[in-house]
Amino acid sequence: MQSSFLTRYASQLRWLLDSGIQAPPSASDAGGVYAWLNEQTGEPAFVYSEITGYFLSLCANLHAVDPQGPWRERAVRAATWITEVAQHPSGGVLTRKFAQGKAGDDPFAFERGLTLFFDATMVGYGLMNTYAITHDERWLAAAKKIGDFCVERFQDPEGKRHWAIDLHTMAALPEAARWSQHFGPFELKGAMFLHALSEATHEPRYEALTQALLKNTLAAQRPEGRFPTYYPNGEATHLHPNAYVIEGLLYLAAHAGRSDLLDPAARALDWAFRTCLVRPDRLHQWSDNPALTIRGLRSDVVAQCLRAYCIAKALKPTLHFEWETHLPELWTLLDSYLMPSGGTAYGVDETGQKLNHANAWCHFFGMEARLFRTRLENGTLDPRALVIT
Repeated sequence: MQSSFLTRYASQLRWLLDSGIQAPPSASDAGGVYAWLNEQTGEPAFVYSEITGYFLSLCANLHAVDPQGPWRERAVRAATWITEVAQHPSGGVLTRKFAQGKAGDDPFAFERGLTLFFDATMVGYGLMNTYAITHDERWLAAAKKIGDFCVERFQDPEGKRHWAIDLHTMAALPEAARWSQHFGPFELKGAMFLHALSEATHEPRYEALTQALLKNTLAAQRPEGRFPTYYPNGEATHLHPNAYVIEGLLYLAAHAGRSDLLDPAARALDWAFRTCLVRPDRLHQWSDNPALTIRGLRSDVVAQCLRAYCIAKALKPTLHFEWETHLPELWTLLDSYLMPSGGTAYGVDETGQKLNHANAWCHFFGMEARLFRTRLENGTLDPRALVIT
């Protein structure tokens, strides 16, 4: 299985190593991972902490199938950038690092001093996965600082949780209109980090926050299966954060012995395929309100849904969905985003514009979807051992 996957996707694996998506040792941000590359010029975007966290987790998956490869060393480079550059002394993690003078008015630039719950937990989870393949206590210590910040700063004594904190003042930011700018169901993906950290440290407050996230998330699920992503009215569901919820549920089902969570995950997955993906005018945001509907797909959404399908089938092989006959065309669709360079195009953004840059996280998610499919077909996909980027 290892050799067939590594051979079939050699071009995409080389892109991870040789494209410059991870800043080389000679760069000022050596080890950090850029959000994307301009496919024509090779010019990178900003270095993105969340995406560097995803890269750490992807390296753990690739190390499992290619233990003689460079993945552990690449993960160490990325983790070093996190701890030496992106992590604030408080434990919080800064978000987007631009080249000198290029931050403009980006609200998430390092200079603004914001740390986001979602981004911080994705970094923490990546550090936990790096700790698992290196046994280096530095990464566990850095992850614990993030976990402590999550417990102590992203929630207040009354139990209200916050999506972002200003590290200059330690004040919580108010919620905003965009789905990512509130503490919604999608934050459950952060439970992957909190549960892993709790298992490693036996610290109960990390698990307590996991359970609080889970309770609130399950309460938000709509009868048709979707998780709303526009609060407070819940009129729309964007497939990207809906997939984040599914990933969190599947992780806990596999790693925390919560087989009962497979049902809400499967219902959300079924809704996503049935309502948005298996239709001529595919959607990456659904709503009964036409003004909130977004047609066209991002490649990360396609990859996330296919990846989640593989995990769900590995957890319960007898699980069956009516739309499974459409899977071959969706796998073909995923491959259609691959670029001659070996990278992965983003696809259609939320304004309907087609973006052709080589996108880091779209590539990571797509590679894992293909890896999980290969292992599912060969009977070697163990949900209890896999890492979900």
